[in-house]
Amino acid sequence: MSIHDTRKENLLALIKRFGTQKAFADKADFPPTYVSQLVTDVRNVGGTTARKIETNLNLPKDWMESPHLDNLDVLTVAENIGTYKTKHDENQPVTVGDIIKIKTILDYAEQAMDETGIEMDEQELCAFAKEMLEMWNNRENPILYPNVLDLLKYREKLKYEYR
Repeated sequence: MSIHDTRKENLLALIKRFGTQKAFADKADFPPTYVSQLVTDVRNVGGTTARKIETNLNLPKDWMESPHLDNLDVLTVAENIGTYKTKHDENQPVTVGDIIKIKTILDYAEQAMDETGIEMDEQELCAFAKEMLEMWNNRENPILYPNVLDLLKYREKLKYEYR
């Protein structure tokens, strides 16, 4: 994904958070027509615009250039997982119940990533969610935040050991 794609995705997520383009434009101090041009790709979200959004909305510097979990659709992750292994089935398809579990896993992962400063791209996050889903469905108890945090730290440690 290019930097322009990431900025556009983040812009759309912010607009969604504010409810309307106008509400976002008012809060970010842009004319509504300018925001409309950004949304319809008449204009790109450039560096100057990204910095102004971050400043006016009290977001961290370079927030617009970073992918954020809240932009990642749970159904996209479920689609990427497709099937997974369980005790009883090598190719268990993702079910509606699994989608709820994936949402919980993603929420915990976002919290753990914020706490540790660890970053994952979409592909890594989908693999992580699949691994957590397999663990959850092969045990009697649900996955809790400490389980996600521990696995996230372990995977990060392995990444550095094998470089």
